[in-house]
Amino acid sequence: MNEIIIKDFGFELPVFDGFETGMPLCGELINNIAFDIKLRGYDRRQVDHYLDEISREYNAICEQKAALEEENEGLRQALAAFGLAG
Repeated sequence: MNEIIIKDFGFELPVFDGFETGMPLCGELINNIAFDIKLRGYDRRQVDHYLDEISREYNAICEQKAALEEENEGLRQALAAFGLAG
């Protein structure tokens, strides 16, 4: 079984066989996830760097999604104002 420890939220929560906490995924969670260190494991610095990159990209995508949702809502309201809502 692979064990992941989520830390830096004031508690440590073990998660087995994947990400099953029910917590919404966010850049901060990606950045703060910790994996067990095993013999012949991955280079910790490389993994941390990669998780930082993923976190930045994920946050950027979430911001873009929120902006597009807001724009979409504005366009729906404009269509409704002209009686064109479907």
